[in-house]
Amino acid sequence: MELNYLDLYTSLVRANSLLPNPSSEINNKIEGFKTTVTNTPDNPEHYVGEYYNGISEAVYEIADKIQDYVDDLKKLSSKFANLRGITNDSKINIMLLGETSAGKTTFLERVYGENCGDTGPNPITAFAVVHKTTNQAKSYLKVNFTENFAFEDDSTSEAFKHFLKKYDFVKQFEINKNEFSTHGEEFSLSGRDKFMDFIKEANNYPTAFDEIIWYHKDSRRQLKFTKYADFIDMPGSGGMTVHSDKIDVSINRYGKDVDVVLYLIKPDQGIPSSYSLLKVLKKQLDSVSSNPMFYFVYQQKNNDVFAEKVSSLKEFINKDEATDAIEPFNTEERERFSKALVLDARGAKDDQTMANIALSSLLKRFFVEKGKQFYSSLYAVNTPKEFEILESGGNNAPMVNSHLFNFLEETARECYGGKLPEISKVKDSFKQKFCIEGDFTIPSFYDDLKSTIVSLKNEINISVDSLFEYLATSSGFLGSKTRFFDPTKYGMEFYTRYKTENSWKSLMYNIQVLHWLRLSYNGNQLKDLYAKNVADSIMRTFREYLDRMESITNEIPVEAGLE
Repeated sequence: MELNYLDLYTSLVRANSLLPNPSSEINNKIEGFKTTVTNTPDNPEHYVGEYYNGISEAVYEIADKIQDYVDDLKKLSSKFANLRGITNDSKINIMLLGETSAGKTTFLERVYGENCGDTGPNPITAFAVVHKTTNQAKSYLKVNFTENFAFEDDSTSEAFKHFLKKYDFVKQFEINKNEFSTHGEEFSLSGRDKFMDFIKEANNYPTAFDEIIWYHKDSRRQLKFTKYADFIDMPGSGGMTVHSDKIDVSINRYGKDVDVVLYLIKPDQGIPSSYSLLKVLKKQLDSVSSNPMFYFVYQQKNNDVFAEKVSSLKEFINKDEATDAIEPFNTEERERFSKALVLDARGAKDDQTMANIALSSLLKRFFVEKGKQFYSSLYAVNTPKEFEILESGGNNAPMVNSHLFNFLEETARECYGGKLPEISKVKDSFKQKFCIEGDFTIPSFYDDLKSTIVSLKNEINISVDSLFEYLATSSGFLGSKTRFFDPTKYGMEFYTRYKTENSWKSLMYNIQVLHWLRLSYNGNQLKDLYAKNVADSIMRTFREYLDRMESITNEIPVEAGLE
């Protein structure tokens, strides 16, 4: 792909042009702007909105670039760890959890710019609803019923039949008294005017539904964040027993693929109501997931200062048995939740600005952490061992010295069991360590270069054989030989011979020359070949994007740690 090093800076300049560098007066009033809206002529609210939107736009633009580079770089190997979320063909999976009436569904309405389910002060959401964005012309619901389910009483069964009839689903069911079976058939519901009523009524029959996926038509009402993530809206904890059962079922179903957990907290509480719900949640997540990023989230509007809410939450988590807290976290639980982050997304139900900046902050952290893991794995997978031997080490000492030291260290470790290794095996290990086995010629090499490499390799092998022959003989009695290698005895001799004897120095130099020749001529220049093998030029630019993403700072913090 053609690289343009100015792309990043062009994007940032365009994004930063939206940032008015708020005055200290605006910063002092920012908490008020996040929670209330006034219409006085001197209100600089529009500056705040532009500031937030500018920060978010910078994150989104760099995220797009990172995804493009990951898609190119991942072609180098199939051995990478999970890249979900930082490629163009995948999204971050975010699970919304929290106590009943904490505002999970309301938060989604701010994300998608439209109603996403029934809301209210009482437990409502009775099963998981997955929210995705579709490129289809219309929104639709994909409804998967539980394969076989039954109701305990006739009245519920009759009500459910009416429900199926109302939405024209009854013909696909086999109904036997209170028992229902769909034979695994798929159901789809179109027409947004029906969605809210359907989900509201469906909440009356939580055991009947295995999964509901709401595909939102892509529109300008949605936050751009939906381009990068899907949401799983879960029932609230601490509500009805049947809802709690559904949480367990849904975590078992989706937990292994969850990348981020958002745990919403009620604004009137400021902290979770008890430790027990989080204790259960930790066990559920630990049993199925790969340690997702965990956020405590404030989303409903109030006038509390964010720093004070973070402080209260930190105090809640760090309480132990010596305090008056009822069943506080044990050491393991306290350690887990102290690593969580806190996200401030507070705003009115129709406010998308604060939801946008909070989620873009989350996206920034996710892309940077996942991108760095990917970057490290690229080097681990693609750096040729021969090149590692040639790279400079500390104090500009050749890496070949480090390889020699590591070779002796590894050989010594093999002796810890009390049995010395055979010298022949140590010799084989030496050749493997310094990559001097196999055919080093390439069909495209000229004949004279092939002859040079073959001759050099033969000379190296003769020197190695001679060295280990000397070690075997010198250790024997009256010229007899030994089969075994004693690293304690020979380690210093290896190092001394390398430092003092030309024959040993010549051997190590020849190993370096062999690798320089082969790697250099294989790509005309060594650096060009290395860049080709590991996409070095693309990786440098990719790393620049990660660093620039990480360097974006928000003067008005919406994210905090608890450690």
